[in-house]
Amino acid sequence: MQHSKIRSRLKAQLTRFSSELTVGLSKPLRNFVGEMLFGIQASQDVKLSNIARSLQEDIPLLKTEDRLSRNLQAQELETHLRQGLLRLGSRRVETNTVLCLDLSDVRKEYARKMEFLDQVWDGSAGEVHPGYWLCSVIAAAVHGSELTPLYQQLFSVRAQDFVSENDELLSAIDQLRAQTRGRGIWAMASRLHWYKRPITEIVTFWRDRWLLPRAERDTSYLAFDANSWRRILELDDL
Repeated sequence: MQHSKIRSRLKAQLTRFSSELTVGLSKPLRNFVGEMLFGIQASQDVKLSNIARSLQEDIPLLKTEDRLSRNLQAQELETHLRQGLLRLGSRRVETNTVLCLDLSDVRKEYARKMEFLDQVWDGSAGEVHPGYWLCSVIAAAVHGSELTPLYQQLFSVRAQDFVSENDELLSAIDQLRAQTRGRGIWAMASRLHWYKRPITEIVTFWRDRWLLPRAERDTSYLAFDANSWRRILELDDL
């Protein structure tokens, strides 16, 4: 009985979120996103078989898997959901919210036939492995520990439409700036290079992993009290 109540409450919460996230999609795809969100949460897994099983439908499990697999191939899903997440997440971005831009990787150690599979560097393991690069932006509240995911995009240098790493990073910033209307303070690892694009909101994460007040060196960069930004965030906490 208690399990049933928790299940119903979880489903209601996810339905409200998915209905906002999927505005503009067709009804079958809106239902699909809701089912996937619930299935992932309920099964604590991303395998379609386990997601399908958690839905507990009164049809053969294989039929449920086939439907999920078919909807997962919809080309409009990626762009629409990314824009939806940006739209919802940007509501939490205030003037002094730190926008942490990070370039990392997704490891696909056992993949052999995935499209545009690349060789990427895993800094944690100190080795090269098959996978994809991941560009992500997370909003970090200045006061408190709240983190809000805003943007994630996988890319491969082997893809036909790949231009450059810089192009991927600038695309993320342009899309987010369009939603936040310039709110927030950008932060990134110092190894990222910015060419031909002066961005006055940037605060750089230096190699010692502390968020340093760039405004102390040139107050024209940022319009806030630099002294209040001494050692606010450590990279590992973002």
